[in-house]
Amino acid sequence: MNAIDAFRRFSLSVDIINDNNKQQINRILENISKNIIGASFFEVQFRTKNNKTKNEFLTTIWSNKQDAIGQVFNVRDLDNRLRGQTGYTLERNIKLWIVDEDGGILNEKSNCIDLWSNTDDFPDYWNYLEDMDYRTSIILPLKHVGTHDPIGIVNFEFEDYYKPNPNFKNVFENLSKSITTLLYAYQARHHQSNNTKSAVDEILTLTRKEQYILKKPEIFVAYSSRGLHDVIEIIKEIETEYENKFKFIWWDKISLTGNIDSQLIKAIMGCKLAIIYFSEPKECGGFVDNPNVVFEAGMFHTLSNNDITTEPVYWIPIREQDDSKIPFDFARERIINVQRDKDKSLFSNKLKFAIEQRLKGIRK
Repeated sequence: MNAIDAFRRFSLSVDIINDNNKQQINRILENISKNIIGASFFEVQFRTKNNKTKNEFLTTIWSNKQDAIGQVFNVRDLDNRLRGQTGYTLERNIKLWIVDEDGGILNEKSNCIDLWSNTDDFPDYWNYLEDMDYRTSIILPLKHVGTHDPIGIVNFEFEDYYKPNPNFKNVFENLSKSITTLLYAYQARHHQSNNTKSAVDEILTLTRKEQYILKKPEIFVAYSSRGLHDVIEIIKEIETEYENKFKFIWWDKISLTGNIDSQLIKAIMGCKLAIIYFSEPKECGGFVDNPNVVFEAGMFHTLSNNDITTEPVYWIPIREQDDSKIPFDFARERIINVQRDKDKSLFSNKLKFAIEQRLKGIRK
């Protein structure tokens, strides 16, 4: 179960939101905003109305900026114009994915475009957090299916420029449904269910680890510096072809200062995928496994066979056919054997096809 699905289940289990779990929900939303979707700012605002004046307001109930919680904003200004894009989302019940047309920082002078609903009559961008520079703003109405008007909005702000796709939209729609359910619970004040505390603990655990859903999955590539370059070139070709789907982390390109072993371990722990080429030639002919590569493979083998990580870890082992005996622990792995002709020339297409088929079979 991923964090977004667990958050949905949690939202359906909550009967009442008191002062205590209201703060815990804010922590959960902070974790989701920071660690799951990589947003720099979020806020959830609920709709209120002055029955005498008919003026409408948005009040912030949850946010990662503590001084924003409790703030109240008029939906319309003194000239009866919608105040900002949050007010527009509330009144029009329209989902917005706002970016500058040229990918620049969003401000009042930006030439903003909406990449979600393709609407073009929304108000100018209003950055009331003047100390932050954002390039993507996502604003969604909070409304239950079958009801007429939203009860509030949720807003996420990102320092990076992002474009939507169906998977990203689905994530944010599921997230908004969960927040809507919680907002109804906050307003309705029903009896609290017995499993609220355990559900809060579960979702807090799931959201503590960084797993930005807008980032491409990272593939760690390990090989011996003495490994045959024709195999390494095939992996580089695959990197070029799959650069829109994966980010390749090459062990020899890690150049940060400090302890190289610590850096390698940190890089490995951050990757859910790996391509491991064990072999290097022996002086007397044939091949042998490089011990450093075996060590790195052992880490991925461990991660892929236990519950250390919340997400599955996959690795693709590659060895020369006439290599020495495979290490015992890796014997059950689906190893790709490098095929060569009598002149030791690589069957490039066969190796490339085998790696690509393995990548296509990996659940991302």
